[in-house]
Amino acid sequence: MHETIRHAPQVLGGGHPAKAYYAPHDPVDEQNLQHVIGDGLVVVRYHPEIARRDHRAIERFIANQDPPYVIAAPDPAQAEPLKAVAAFRTMSCEKVDMAQLEAFYEDWIAELKSRRG
Repeated sequence: MHETIRHAPQVLGGGHPAKAYYAPHDPVDEQNLQHVIGDGLVVVRYHPEIARRDHRAIERFIANQDPPYVIAAPDPAQAEPLKAVAAFRTMSCEKVDMAQLEAFYEDWIAELKSRRG
């Protein structure tokens, strides 16, 4: 796993995506994804050609979040099989690692709560 700390994203437009999980061949509005990162959500990007069991694991992860502060969408252009992006950090994995994704998400939610008081 690789994790980097970033500056806050620049939110120029877009809105909220229509759903939380986008299947491998679903069209995705990139502006909407950038918008929700600015709102504090985590965006999980995955390569559409990952194993079927990994798709199911990501879909279950998204469905099980309460509140649902995470959206998953395919990105055929990314080299990594899995990447998660939040406003101030990014995580990428050389293989789909759900434990790392869950830890990244939980850490981000904890940071959000501490920032908001």
